[in-house]
Amino acid sequence: WTPPKTASTLAKEIFSNFDFDCFRLNENGELELVHKGYVHIHETLLIPNHSDYKFISTLRNPYSQYVSLFLFKDQKNETFKEYLELSIALAYEYNYLNYDILSIRRPDYIIRQENLFEDYSNIPFIKESELYKSGSLKKIAEKIPNKGKYDYNWKDYYDKNSAELVYYNNQHIFDSFGYDKNSWKK
Repeated sequence: WTPPKTASTLAKEIFSNFDFDCFRLNENGELELVHKGYVHIHETLLIPNHSDYKFISTLRNPYSQYVSLFLFKDQKNETFKEYLELSIALAYEYNYLNYDILSIRRPDYIIRQENLFEDYSNIPFIKESELYKSGSLKKIAEKIPNKGKYDYNWKDYYDKNSAELVYYNNQHIFDSFGYDKNSWKK
C-alpha cells in the first residue's frame, strides 16, 4: 500500500522489478486479476485471507506528509491551516488516506520515506534480488522524490495548534511507527 506523498512513485520504480499483480474483489467477493505487473495506486483493500500474504506499506512523517499534500494540490486560495482543518474533517467523511486499515492489519514491512534504502533492504525478496546486489536499489532509493519541485522546510508550516491537530488525528501512526510527536518543532 502506497499512500499519497510517501515516495509512492519511487516504490513503483522499485516494485516494477518484481512479480506483482493487481487484483480486485468482484461482485461475488472473489479475487479477479485486473492487471499483470505492479500498478501505482494509493488505495488498498484487505482481501479475504490477507493474512496469507505479506503486507508492505510506504509511510511518511504525518507532519511532512500534510505539508507535501498541501503543496502538491497547489492550494493558492487557502492557508495551510485552512487546508489542514478541511483535510482532517474530510478524512472522517471520505476515509481520506485510509489509515484505519492499519488498525486492522499492521504491515509486515514498512518503508518510511525518511529511511528508504534501509527499509527496502529489510524485505527478503528485495535483499535477495539483483536490484539490491548490483547497487541499483541504493541509487534509486537515494533519489529525493520531487527534488527541486518544492523548496520548503515543512516544519515552517506548523505552530502548536496545527501540530496538535495532526498529531491527535494521526496518533496511531506516530505511536506505531516511531515518529516523534515533537518532530514538527524547529
